[in-house]
Amino acid sequence: MKIIRDCIHGNIILSDFEVRIIDTPEFQRLRRIKQLGFAYLVYPSAMHTRFEHSLGVLQTATKIGMQVDLHKEDLELIRVSALLHDIAHGPFSHVSDDIFEKHLGFGHERLLKLVLEDSELGDVLSEAFSKNEVFEVLHGQKPPLSYIIAGDVDADRMDFLVRDSHYTGVAYGIIDLERLICTLRIVNEKLVSEDISAVEAMLVARFMMYPSVYGHHVSRIATCMFRKAIDRIINEGIIKPEDLLKLDDNTIFTYLTKDRFSNEIAKRLLERKLFKRAFYHGKDLFHEQCLKKFCEKRNDYRFLSKIEKEIAEEANVPEDYVILDIPGPFYLEESKFPILYNNRLKKICEVSKLVKILIDAQWDHWKIGVYTIKEYVEDVRKVSENILFNLLT
Repeated sequence: MKIIRDCIHGNIILSDFEVRIIDTPEFQRLRRIKQLGFAYLVYPSAMHTRFEHSLGVLQTATKIGMQVDLHKEDLELIRVSALLHDIAHGPFSHVSDDIFEKHLGFGHERLLKLVLEDSELGDVLSEAFSKNEVFEVLHGQKPPLSYIIAGDVDADRMDFLVRDSHYTGVAYGIIDLERLICTLRIVNEKLVSEDISAVEAMLVARFMMYPSVYGHHVSRIATCMFRKAIDRIINEGIIKPEDLLKLDDNTIFTYLTKDRFSNEIAKRLLERKLFKRAFYHGKDLFHEQCLKKFCEKRNDYRFLSKIEKEIAEEANVPEDYVILDIPGPFYLEESKFPILYNNRLKKICEVSKLVKILIDAQWDHWKIGVYTIKEYVEDVRKVSENILFNLLT
């Protein structure tokens, strides 16, 4: 047994087996992967890592499991699954997600399998658990356990909200974890809450944290720059996309120096000499239907490259220095989290007027960006609005 002191949860008690998992090289890599990617360029203290977050999710999942009376075997499985839920992140956390999807054509589930294949972590895990059991828990295939870690209101989101709030100093993410956990029950193999207001408070916290932290324009620009640099070294054969699963925030820069453009981007990121916003608009310029069309195109990489090239050519600037940034799916979609309402299970979006308002209000924070270096901002700004406005209307 080992006790680790955490700034959010206090003492976290680990079994000998869990300590062996944590001591593997694959898990220790998480110490060198920032939880919030490039958000530290906005909030200097946001240097916390996936390592401590994973421990926090274990602790939160344990509290939920005890609250809903999980059997001992299920509680042990949920703890290990919580530890491993972020093990397949690349450098700078979610910053690498689109790289994997673009170059490998698959996401987190298969990435997890890649990490556990022929690894010390996979060998240790197999001594006590089936890898498939962990896959099923983490990817929604083993209710009700999956809902504790991978649901609308889960241990992952609970920990990252309070942890990210603590390290950024942005108080919007502070929620009453103890109260929220105490309202949870298992009904019909689903994790449900008996208290609408407790769930509403968490969803409001997520809504407030996104524009202030997760979707801050500086973080978005740095993320896009990094992805463009990684794209370049993958296309040049300097690195394979799956190699990112073995690298961290520090070692990735060694590879970026092997290409002229990627090296320039790396230097800009390290010195905080970022691209600037030439175009940054949402509802103020586009109607909602047009914005939804853009959302559908965000993973069409040929489309994005084509538009970047058109903007660069018309603005008469090098194509490498134009980046089109279309945000991902909304963080508060039509929430299906079940609420025990008048002794009946209801989706929270059906019974909460506040959640309905939050879902609609997300459009106010959604903006398309076009970024370039300072010297080209005016030229790129002049053509971006015309090209993008006429593109999907």
